[in-house]
Amino acid sequence: MYAIDNLIPTFMMMFLALFARVYQRSWLAPGAFFTAIWTIHVMLSYFFTGHPVWSGTIWYIFTCCLILYAGSIIGYDAGHISLNGMELKRKANYIVFHKPRAMLFICFMLALAQTFLSQLRGTVVDPPLAMQLLLPFQYVGPALAGIFFSTGAIRKFRLFWALIPLVPAMMLSILFTGRTAMIAPVLFWISGYLSMQILNNKGRVSIFKIRWILAGILIILIFIIIGSGIYVLRIVNIPSLGLSAKVALFADAFTWDAFMENIFRPRIALFGQVYSFSWYFVNAWDYPPSPHWGSIIFAAPLDLLGLGGERYPFEPFEIVPGKVSNVFTMLRPPVDDFGLAGSLIWWFGIGVVSGWSYSRVVRGIIWPGIFLIWFYVDVFIGGGYFFRYNSIILAYLILFIYFHLSEKRIVFGPAFKTSRLSITKQLFKTYN
Repeated sequence: MYAIDNLIPTFMMMFLALFARVYQRSWLAPGAFFTAIWTIHVMLSYFFTGHPVWSGTIWYIFTCCLILYAGSIIGYDAGHISLNGMELKRKANYIVFHKPRAMLFICFMLALAQTFLSQLRGTVVDPPLAMQLLLPFQYVGPALAGIFFSTGAIRKFRLFWALIPLVPAMMLSILFTGRTAMIAPVLFWISGYLSMQILNNKGRVSIFKIRWILAGILIILIFIIIGSGIYVLRIVNIPSLGLSAKVALFADAFTWDAFMENIFRPRIALFGQVYSFSWYFVNAWDYPPSPHWGSIIFAAPLDLLGLGGERYPFEPFEIVPGKVSNVFTMLRPPVDDFGLAGSLIWWFGIGVVSGWSYSRVVRGIIWPGIFLIWFYVDVFIGGGYFFRYNSIILAYLILFIYFHLSEKRIVFGPAFKTSRLSITKQLFKTYN
């Protein structure tokens, strides 16, 4: 009975993902992308043996996907470029990015400075204001590198400029044995790349190509290998040690046997996403939490304004014997902030914003791509960033300013009149 109860909503999610892909014509369309990622998480949870997931959790995830998909359709329609009742399609698009090599070099140097200053302090916790202002460049550089690599903005030494912004983050991750410091910049790179692929191909981006599949497998393997290595180093790490002493300590501790003992530890992050959320959701369903009304999702700006944003970590629980986790996926904060019904309104709003952004980028307008980068990063990352970190918000602001410093030339031509469809018909409408 348990298996059947879970299989029904799982197949519903698979059908919704395929349905959204067919009618939105791309897996990168927000509704299709969000549903596909969470369908994969649900399917992977079946391999997390001994950790049952309540069927009600999967039904809730399916509902979130359906609501976001509906919102993205409405947002996409609202994003159509219109003039005097006529819809305009892009005929040509020419973008000149402002000094891309100089921008990547500046981001690299500032991110490197943040890494070395963190090592000198011996901690990344509660950095002074100067270091907080440097932290966003750990994300800005990789995002721009992905954007430039996708658009071909840099021709000479293209691969070098694409990868060099990731070096400071890699160093920070190893020095302080933190996975997020490594994973987040890589996801910014990928999200920047994908957003510009949408621009270049007018949304018709096929991800089931050999090079995409091989690249995805390679990235997962690299994450597993580096993540396993970080587990080994974390056992012996003393953050306050100097750089040379820390390197010597790591060199002694990192052995093949120690690495192989930890090779499967990242499986929790890979297979345990839905189980972690289910552990929380069962309690939230039986005992609905009192709404925090945005103080968790918008913690960073509220804290900056002195309005008491709540950036405390969630309560830990033992996900497997000897392993404690407090990551409950990006689905938890909206429930905590707005309740079960309110969380669905939140996901509908996210669908509208992401669908509108996708529509504008498809038609050659670059700056809404920032919202797509935000959307892809938050869906990719386990717990979702939302607006809980000022450094992340500042990174997006820097990207926004840079996009407006870049020259855009867009030529439009009339195509056909805008149609007025009902909400029901919009849900089944094919994207142009």
